[in-house]
Amino acid sequence: GRRAMGARAAAGLTILLVGLTMTGIGTAGAGEAPVISVLSNRADLISGGDALVAVRLPGDAMINQLRIDVDGRDVSGAFSDFEGRAVGLVGGLHVGSNILTATLPDGRGATIEITNHPRGGPLFAGPQVQPWSCDTAQYGLEPPIDEQCNSNVRFDYHYKSSVTGEFESYDPGTPPPDVATTTTSDGMTVPYIIRVETGVLNRGGYQIGVLSDPSAPVESFAPTSGWNRNLLIAFEGGCSVRHSQGPFTIPAASGVFQDGALSLGYAVVMSSMNVTDINCNQWVSAETAVMLKEHFIEQYGEVTHTVGKGCSGGSTQQVHLASNYPGVIDGMIPSCSFPDFWSTASMVMDCDLLAQHFDFGSPALWANPLQQASVAGFPVPTWCRIIPPFFSDAVFDPDHEPSSFAGILTVEPDAVIGSGDWIYNPATNPGGVRCTLQDYEAAIWGRRASPSWGPVEQAIGRGFAPRLYDNVGVQYGLESLRSGEILPEQFVDLNEHIGGVDIDANPTTERSVADAEALEIGYRTGAVADMISMDLPIIDVRPLGATEFHPDVFSWSSRARLVTAHGHHDNQVIWRELEPLTTGDAEELALQLMTRWLDAVRGDARDLPYARKVVENRPSEAIDKCFVQGEIFAEGDDCGGVLPHWSFPRHGAGGPLSSHVVKCELRPLDRTDDYGPLPFTDDQWARLEVAFPDGVCDWTKPGVGVGPSIPWLDFSDTVGGVPMGAPPMSVPFGPAGDVVGDRGALPATGGGWATIGIGLVVIGIGMSGRVTSATWTRRTTSARP
Repeated sequence: GRRAMGARAAAGLTILLVGLTMTGIGTAGAGEAPVISVLSNRADLISGGDALVAVRLPGDAMINQLRIDVDGRDVSGAFSDFEGRAVGLVGGLHVGSNILTATLPDGRGATIEITNHPRGGPLFAGPQVQPWSCDTAQYGLEPPIDEQCNSNVRFDYHYKSSVTGEFESYDPGTPPPDVATTTTSDGMTVPYIIRVETGVLNRGGYQIGVLSDPSAPVESFAPTSGWNRNLLIAFEGGCSVRHSQGPFTIPAASGVFQDGALSLGYAVVMSSMNVTDINCNQWVSAETAVMLKEHFIEQYGEVTHTVGKGCSGGSTQQVHLASNYPGVIDGMIPSCSFPDFWSTASMVMDCDLLAQHFDFGSPALWANPLQQASVAGFPVPTWCRIIPPFFSDAVFDPDHEPSSFAGILTVEPDAVIGSGDWIYNPATNPGGVRCTLQDYEAAIWGRRASPSWGPVEQAIGRGFAPRLYDNVGVQYGLESLRSGEILPEQFVDLNEHIGGVDIDANPTTERSVADAEALEIGYRTGAVADMISMDLPIIDVRPLGATEFHPDVFSWSSRARLVTAHGHHDNQVIWRELEPLTTGDAEELALQLMTRWLDAVRGDARDLPYARKVVENRPSEAIDKCFVQGEIFAEGDDCGGVLPHWSFPRHGAGGPLSSHVVKCELRPLDRTDDYGPLPFTDDQWARLEVAFPDGVCDWTKPGVGVGPSIPWLDFSDTVGGVPMGAPPMSVPFGPAGDVVGDRGALPATGGGWATIGIGLVVIGIGMSGRVTSATWTRRTTSARP
């Protein structure tokens, strides 16, 4: 069990993460035992009380001879012959361990342990956030039946009009005359009619949209007409810690009505818990994606490819999912992307501090906007004034009311939870709920150790969630000084007065110091993504107009991390859209290309690592592109000089392009360093020595706390998480009990659940259950199904 696993980690044992490879689930040879496979998810992460299961029979056995039971309860009637296997949706699973057994008359058989979790969660993201409000009426559902917001499921039909080109409501009893048709990626031409399922899962609202014939049944044994067996998980951006289901109006998207995907035959799924403007907890997002994919497979059938898609916060969710729970998605299309949420948060706070100093610290010295922009690393100085108001409150401010990101959403949790008196206030409600992102994710980060407690923490007798932000030793404006764009006096003034913020986001004259435990947890959990497990195809799309809030440079930050992790970036493509396309939306073109790429990888039967197949089957058109005056390819990374990708404050301070160093190692201040063409005066240098009493950043070192991330962590019982290890597998018994059989606990389709590594990945776990390595090392990634 998980508690035992946590105990083993705490005792300092070495956890062996065993890489698995999948084989097909065809008919076994005569005399062998049956092999059980849980198709819809890892067998230990099932939720909602049902699981799609397949049994591979020996060659000398028939399906009607097979008895299948769960803890002695006969479920054989749920199974049918489907594609050469006995496949069935097993229901009635109770929360906790369930033993499924398949037995033949001669005593040969197999068992597998299925661990079921509540439909309302959690699976692995740890204790759920409280308080939490439900509002199922906004989804058109009946009132919730429990505190996890569970309600009925609703089904509707919609169609695309051949006249208006829009999606309209479809009444199967009175079919409209203007139903369009679409030709899918499989070459099937079908009526463009969408079945939409709406419900609640993991406390959030969800929808599923899939091409469907209203007159035909929908079940996992009979995939709907037109569905190409591929799945798109839609992620959306923003950042808020709402403590509620959130409104079902999803920003900047059409929900599941995504024409580019549906017209190809993709099913589209989405959840309010995958919208960071409703739920900014990346682990709950990953957990929801796992649960939503499981539910889809159980109701609609096995999936060939699963692709992630989404902008801004939608991109960071994809990175987090692919890095830390690899295999849930097989390809990703991030747009207006960032490499992860927490290094982005550091950039935002840097920007906030810079803007405050430019405007109020020494406005006369910083009157030139071009010098401000140079230090910030952005083409215009307004960027450091645009970003913080929308973002820093949601991440760092403990007493803001969880609110709409940029005013896009309007339903506040106060409308159902109360008047806001549940929210922390250091003076009037010190024990209230803190609305910072780290406190919202306290199941991951834990609470600060008592030596770090401030007065309010001492008064209430418990610590706040630790903070990850740190700017000690950062020489802001260093590159601008070296290039001669700012003067030595400006450099000294900025760095002696930049200051920081305290745990309550109040300005301080001292610089901010990250909590040591947060740094360690941040890297080992992949909160700061090292991308070691990201060997999947990536098409990074930077759409027209997104640069004002989403700097292009962060696509190259991700690229730099991929190079550090894998030695190359051959699985990543960057597309930049400078003008509207006449050939179709860039994201639609990316999905078409991604489909061909994944099909080619799946069709490669060679015995090669998955990562190599991805690179060797990369289509010829999967290259960096800039869309300017139609579609062109511009050499280099600046669109032929049309659009440089610029920088960001910490890069301008000499930091790495990868932006992965949250807290730098320090070295002594050295006057012989390269500080540009103009020398410091003795007085200026003396002021710098006061500004940097402990030294300046040594960017040649990996950073404080940097270490390899561990995939598939479980936070149910342990802050910082413990590795889940390999999923449960089919165990044979009887006359053929010594037959190992198929390692069939994961689905055999290309969209199956991740393997974690080739061979053995040995990760040292110390007494606290945390990674002891202090180096960012490369880990060989999976040979995927």
